[in-house]
Amino acid sequence: MYAQVEFGLYDKKQCISIILDNEEEVNECMQILIEKSFIVNHKPRYAGLCYEGSVWCGDEHYIRIMTKENEEKSDGEL
Repeated sequence: MYAQVEFGLYDKKQCISIILDNEEEVNECMQILIEKSFIVNHKPRYAGLCYEGSVWCGDEHYIRIMTKENEEKSDGEL
C-alpha cells in the first residue's frame, strides 16, 4: 500500500491526511488503526468527491484517511 501524506488544518484542527488509491485501502488502513487502539472520529463514508474516515490522535489532532478526489464519480452522480 502506497500513500500520499499531507500535513495541515482540517475543521480548524491539526490533521495528517493519508491519501490512498481506493476505498478498500481506506478501510484496511482504518482497521489497522482501530486494532492499534485509535479512536474512530468518523467511520469511512463518501464526503464530497472522496471516500474518507478519521481517527482521533489527541484532543486537537486527528488522522484523516481518504481517497483522492474522483471527478468521474461526481459526473456520474449528477
